[in-house]
Parts: sequence; structure tokens; C-alpha cells
Amino acid sequence: MLAAIPSRMVLVYFTGDRFPDARECPESEREWIELIQECHKVLGLGHGYPLSERVHDIFLPALRAG
Repeated sequence: MLAAIPSRMVLVYFTGDRFPDARECPESEREWIELIQECHKVLGLGHGYPLSERVHDIFLPALRAG
């Protein structure tokens, strides 16, 4: 049975962090957006794809230890 529960997807991106393989993450929201747009192209998700209104990106600065 499928429940019709309104939902949203929130994707959190950290600026100035490191990926698990130690590469640097983008330093700014603009840099992240460029990567996200490239990813969407590869996945075939054009502007205004179905459900795009329910997907939200949040960009936060990473807190570095030390």
C-alpha cells in the first residue's frame, strides 16, 4: 500500500570541508551549485524536473576541528 504523505528532500552541502577521500569540498555555495548542475546534467535532470519543487539545497560552512 502506498501512502500519500506530502514530503520534501533536503540536501545539505558543507562548504570548506573535505570529502571522505580527503579531497577539498567546494569553498562556496556558487562552487557547489556548479557541481550540482553538472551532476543533474549527467543524471538527465533538466531545470524544473518532476518533483524539483520538493527538493531543497542547503549550504552550511563546515566547522574545522582545532
